[in-house]
Amino acid sequence: MKALILTGHFGMGHTSAAQAVEEEIKKKYKDAEIIKVDVVEYVYPEVSRYVYMGFEAMVSKLHNIYNILNRMDEHGFLIPFKNTAAKRFSQLVTETKPDIMISTWPPGSKYISEFRKATGDRTPFIACVTDMIAHSVWISCDADAYIVGDIYTKENMVARGVNPEKIFAAGIPVREIFKKNDIRKSAAGKEILISGGGLGLIPEAEGLLERLERMDNVHVTVITGRNEKLCESLSGRFRNADILGYVDDMEKYMEKADMIISKAGGITLFESIYSEVPLYIIKPFLEQEKDNARYVEEKHIGKVVWGRKGSHGDNLADILENEAELADMKKNIRDVKKSLKGKSIGQVMDMLQIGA
Repeated sequence: MKALILTGHFGMGHTSAAQAVEEEIKKKYKDAEIIKVDVVEYVYPEVSRYVYMGFEAMVSKLHNIYNILNRMDEHGFLIPFKNTAAKRFSQLVTETKPDIMISTWPPGSKYISEFRKATGDRTPFIACVTDMIAHSVWISCDADAYIVGDIYTKENMVARGVNPEKIFAAGIPVREIFKKNDIRKSAAGKEILISGGGLGLIPEAEGLLERLERMDNVHVTVITGRNEKLCESLSGRFRNADILGYVDDMEKYMEKADMIISKAGGITLFESIYSEVPLYIIKPFLEQEKDNARYVEEKHIGKVVWGRKGSHGDNLADILENEAELADMKKNIRDVKKSLKGKSIGQVMDMLQIGA
């Protein structure tokens, strides 16, 4: 069995989801051949580096422009250099001859959809929706099946015209190492994890650490990703904090955390659910992350601060000292986690008769 997985290095979330999908397929099909492809690098090899540099600049400094482009694409379903892209993607499918195609990134679904329209190819296609509200690209790509995070997402897609029989609320894909059943938190003090994702975007990190340093029995781990400047500026300044750069064992830090301060990425959201750790989200600014944050609020599995309401450090301290609220958040997280039990990409592949 051969699977073609399309992804993109926009942050770390989509590639992490692709890795999770690979793990699930190999768990079901021991001899599976997995071909993971970065769509941008494959279709636009000469300019992919600049595309990613532009993305990082928009997300970190020009997020209003990013949101405008995202809304334009929501209505326009655009593919730049469409003919070139179609030719390259056709070449990819011809070369790999997959039994199934899976996308963990919306533009990857664009290419699959356009390829199928142009060629009539009916290789089974699964779209793994990596945010809680599906962008129109997911809606328009006419996948054979959609894997979504929650019934919350499914209901939104059905309201927008997607066949409910194609939608499976199996959770946003996360790596198997996050899906432990023996989560144990320390009884001694509070462990706080602050993470800015792959780009290390942590609003008001210094102020948060200064406030947390004044609390008794609190230890903080800060993961700054590829943001070396932030890592250097914080290192060695706080007695109760460990400042780290990029790590590849995030599960270790989530497993012992009592709360994570992070951006509202879809992958981070579900890693926190499987790790049973509430989220504290400071003013989400990307459109898809606003939708994810609303889900956090609706399920009451964390705290979202939409605007300036006093000191973030003081707000966080109030939550950490409110044992009843923390316990309620953790109970709700366990309820969400239980709803995902037994659901998998493998079951969806069975429905599509992959490998039969």
